[in-house]
Amino acid sequence: MTHQTTGQREDDGLKQAREKGNNHIITRKEEERGGDSSGGGSAPAPRLSTGSDRIVLDSILSQLRGVIGRYPEPDEEFVFEFDDVATRDVHMVGVRRPLQVEWYVDDDLVREDVLRPWLGYASAEADRVIERRPR
Repeated sequence: MTHQTTGQREDDGLKQAREKGNNHIITRKEEERGGDSSGGGSAPAPRLSTGSDRIVLDSILSQLRGVIGRYPEPDEEFVFEFDDVATRDVHMVGVRRPLQVEWYVDDDLVREDVLRPWLGYASAEADRVIERRPR
């Protein structure tokens, strides 16, 4: 498979997600341009780490699924945003490869773990949790 084919498939997936109302997803290129993916919405675009694409999971269903059945690309991270600080549990049931998980309170890292596939579990107080491939 060529890089162009892969890029086209990613573009098609992003387009389909936005057609389904997932306008909160923003790519690194969009962030660099200073725009958001919602076409002029009033909500600020999610902040991005340098060199990574964030997929924000802010609905209950998307947070329940997490990365089950999918795995972050090397430059991708799944972000779980919450309105308040509470204990946030992360389990690895259904996840076939290890994940690096970070818990944040007000942008301060409070815990970081690499969880094992299928058996891993951890929790911490947080208002944001980020999951990505281990570095």
